[in-house]
Amino acid sequence: LADEGCRLAVSCVAPDVGYVEDILTSNGFAVFSISPYKRSHNLMVLEVNPTQMPRSMAQGAALFKSPNCVSVGTTLALHALHAAFGLRDVSVCTLQSLSGRGDALYPPELVQGNVYPIWGTKENTETY
Repeated sequence: LADEGCRLAVSCVAPDVGYVEDILTSNGFAVFSISPYKRSHNLMVLEVNPTQMPRSMAQGAALFKSPNCVSVGTTLALHALHAAFGLRDVSVCTLQSLSGRGDALYPPELVQGNVYPIWGTKENTETY
């Protein structure tokens, strides 16, 4: 890729092979990724803010992540609604812990009834 002048990669890898994104960035590639691997790095929805990635790249950033599916869809819809009507406040509720990941890290009986998160626990997105 580098020999052909490519400097940007799009990644859709499973989290357990996310280290490929590290290899790419350490070799000078910018990576835009929808993978949950390192999903806290430079979150962006390019359709809403298309200048964010080039600006960040100019400042030396190399790894760019898409937020989770609910965040992206909600952001796109809210952006359009804001452009058309203006928005001041928004309240969003999702039940992703029951259906959003597909590989449900927690059994439904643990999260039903709005009891998650359990006191003292933390969602570790990197583990799934």
